[in-house]
Amino acid sequence: MTTKAGDKYLFGDALNYLLVPRSREEAEGKVWSHAAGGAVDAGLAPERMPSWEDMFRHVAGTIGGPLDGRPSTG
Repeated sequence: MTTKAGDKYLFGDALNYLLVPRSREEAEGKVWSHAAGGAVDAGLAPERMPSWEDMFRHVAGTIGGPLDGRPSTG
């Protein structure tokens, strides 16, 4: 995707599979596993972990707009 400002972004399953495991067996080495583990180690209760689906939806829906780069959490 290219924004009106000319910024380019990549989307797709191949990239998603590098970020998020498809199964527990694939969790090792995925970005989401490290980020979620770090958040829990820092004190976030696992049940308060936002879903990666909601975060991906937020990122994809705000690219190129006024909320681009802003977090979806409080």
